[in-house]
Amino acid sequence: MSPAKTSQFDLVQTLVLADPSRRTSAPIVAQRAKGSVQLNFQNLSAFERITDQYANQGIKFDGAIALEPSNPLFQTGIGKLVLMPISNQACFSAQFNGDLRQVDVFVSSARPVCLTAYDAEGNLIDQISSDWQQIFSEEGEMRNPLPIQKLELRTANIAKIVLQSYAPFIVTGVDFEANHD
Repeated sequence: MSPAKTSQFDLVQTLVLADPSRRTSAPIVAQRAKGSVQLNFQNLSAFERITDQYANQGIKFDGAIALEPSNPLFQTGIGKLVLMPISNQACFSAQFNGDLRQVDVFVSSARPVCLTAYDAEGNLIDQISSDWQQIFSEEGEMRNPLPIQKLELRTANIAKIVLQSYAPFIVTGVDFEANHD
């Protein structure tokens, strides 16, 4: 009996730091609230270093590159570009033009990916990691492809985020929303 095919959207896991009552189960493609931004990596070129391509949308990256994954563990669809750390780096960061209240990052890795948020003064304000348990099937085997997990931060005054892992990882999407006065 062959296993059922599963799309990347079926594999999304939603994770929220600390308070279990804040856990949600939102689909990857959702209605965007006014003032929110959903980045599209498909307008990039493979092997393009990502810096200020999204500055007009309020975000600049440091240490990231756009790639079409060749590793079958990172299957995202033919021609789909993702972000990864530049060679030999285990992390990359994003700086926002204003303070945010929400950041969602969609990641995939064979090890946990940590998303850390800082305020404008560089103070750590929140942190979350992907769920190590979601990488393995009920039989204890590594999933192929690896699941895409949604890391979700909901806190005021996010000015910078850092993504890091002890294993290669990909970012398939970044969504964010500014503080409302």
